[in-house]
Amino acid sequence: MENEEKVKLQRKVGELTELEDKLKLIFKEEIKNIFHIGATLSQIRDRKLYYYKDTDGNYTWDMWCREFMGSKATANRYILLYHTFIVYYKYKSEELEDIHYTKLLCLTPLLTSGEIKNKDDVDELVERARTAPSLSELKKGLIQKDMSLDDIAQCSHILDYYVQCRICGERRIIKKSNIINSKEIEDKF
Repeated sequence: MENEEKVKLQRKVGELTELEDKLKLIFKEEIKNIFHIGATLSQIRDRKLYYYKDTDGNYTWDMWCREFMGSKATANRYILLYHTFIVYYKYKSEELEDIHYTKLLCLTPLLTSGEIKNKDDVDELVERARTAPSLSELKKGLIQKDMSLDDIAQCSHILDYYVQCRICGERRIIKKSNIINSKEIEDKF
């Protein structure tokens, strides 16, 4: 009886391994398809071909995206991935096929901000995405956890910052203009 259970267990493990390998191949094709979709959507948008969805030429990009893609945000994500990795940074889809697209999407704010210009730095971020065990782990690795309010106040960006309560998890926006660094506090008192 014990041998039969071991055989069944081994069969299930083998079945799982086979299905996982199948999924890996599907995901590799998925990322290639995402870039192809992004390229095609970019052509439709840039050449304003969506105007001709009706005979009057009154269609907008928003209308076309809602009807064809479900939402404009979805279409724009495909285009963003395509333009960022394929057009701007000159990656081949095969180089990125083993990275889930959500991880690549997580990198786009950093790569499109204009702050990272060195291709070696971009390659390092792509490698982080490749090796991160999950999207949440990748995000944790990209966040500067040791930034103080003084560091933020010294920053020259015109951005808002988020703080998250460690107890309840609530997030609040801190406007850059509302941050007072410790030097300013000392000067006031």
